[in-house]
Amino acid sequence: YAAPAALEAETPAAVRQEPLKRIRHLDDMYRMMFDVEASDLHVSSHEHPMMRIQGIMKKLTDYEVNDHQTLKKLLFEIAPDRNKEQWEEDHDTDFAYELEGTARFRCNFFADRHGIGAVFRLIPSEVLTVEQLKLPKAMTELCLTVGWRPDC
Repeated sequence: YAAPAALEAETPAAVRQEPLKRIRHLDDMYRMMFDVEASDLHVSSHEHPMMRIQGIMKKLTDYEVNDHQTLKKLLFEIAPDRNKEQWEEDHDTDFAYELEGTARFRCNFFADRHGIGAVFRLIPSEVLTVEQLKLPKAMTELCLTVGWRPDC
């Protein structure tokens, strides 16, 4: 994938010179999320994928819009069997997915009027320390008074 091009401003189809990219596997999108420091990935039937970067939703207009069946196949590649079954029954399911060496992702599959969709939240693999988070001393002291220990 090419992360910088994926986040360019929307270009009308009539002006676009290159064909739209296809999501081959969600792992590619997860790597892009990590590289561009996106917190969330949103995919919905009949919509371009979107990423939340620094709180702003960015539509990835250089990626194809997927129909319900194509997107369902792509999503079900990463879902555990029990979550596939749950989605078929309830049209909603949640689970975690780990991309080894990159990050974990909180996954939610849902259905709307257009078909299946999903939202993924990036959960960093490395848990930051109090010092790395640069929390004020008062916050650490507050946590200690309610029984939380930074070394736990």
